[in-house]
Amino acid sequence: MARQRGDIERAIGLCVEGAAWDELLITLEHAVEVGVVGGLRPQLLARWRSTIPQANAAAPISRLLDGLVERERDPTTTEANDALDDAATGFRAAANPALELVALSHLGYVARISGEPDRVLAARDRIAALAEHHAPAAAFLPLCDAWLALVRGRPDDQLAAIEAIDDSLLPELWRATRDHLVAHALSNLGRPHEALAAVPKNIETRHLAIPGALSTELGCHWWAGHPEVIHDWPADGIGAEYGARDRFVTNVFLALCRGYAGDVHSARR
Repeated sequence: MARQRGDIERAIGLCVEGAAWDELLITLEHAVEVGVVGGLRPQLLARWRSTIPQANAAAPISRLLDGLVERERDPTTTEANDALDDAATGFRAAANPALELVALSHLGYVARISGEPDRVLAARDRIAALAEHHAPAAAFLPLCDAWLALVRGRPDDQLAAIEAIDDSLLPELWRATRDHLVAHALSNLGRPHEALAAVPKNIETRHLAIPGALSTELGCHWWAGHPEVIHDWPADGIGAEYGARDRFVTNVFLALCRGYAGDVHSARR
C-alpha cells in the first residue's frame, strides 16, 4: 500500500524490516520508472542500492542502480557501461520493456560522453529492436542520432536529429535532455542567444538528474557574452545531490568567469 501511495521510503523500509527482498526489488523498479518527488539524485540512488542484499546484486534493478550511480560519478568508466548493459539485458529477459528502455537510453548517453560512436550505434540498434514491440522506444532513435552527431563534431546534424524528435513521446527527463541538446547544438553553431532561449529550466525538479544540464545555461551565457551573469550565479545548488562530473563542469565555468573578473578568491574556492 505504501508503494501504491507513492511513499517509496516507507515501502523500502518495510521491505528491509521484513526481509521481503523480492518486494524490495519491485519497489525499487517502480521508483526508478515513475520517479519520486525531489528527483532521483545520486546519493538517494546509492542509499537505495545499499539496501539490496549481496544475493540480489545481479538483479536487473541492482545493476541499473549501479549504472546510474556510476554514471553520475563518472560516465566514462567501464563500470558505468557494464552495469547499464547488464541491466538492459536483464530487463529484456524479464520482459520489462519500460526499464529496458531506461537502461538502454543511459547506455547510449555514457557511450556518447565517452566519445565512442560505435557504442552509440550499438545502443541505437538495441533501442531499434526494442521499438519493434515497445512504441515509446522509437522516440529515442533520433536522440541517438543526435548523440552520434555530437560525438562526430557535427552540431548541424545534431540539431537536425533533435528537431526530428516527437516531444510528446518522450518522458519528462528526456524532453528536458532534448532541450539541453538543442541548446548545446545552437551554441556550437555560434547561436548562443537562441541557445539561451532553448536551455532547460528548473532542472532541480526533474525525476532524474539531466546529464550535463547543470552547466548548460552557464555555458550559453558565457558564449553569449554575459560573463557578469555567471559571476553572480548562486552556487547553492551545486551540492552533493548532483553528480560529481556535473559539479566539476559547472564549477569550472564559475571559476573561469570569476577568475577573469579578477575575483581570484572566489575562483579558487
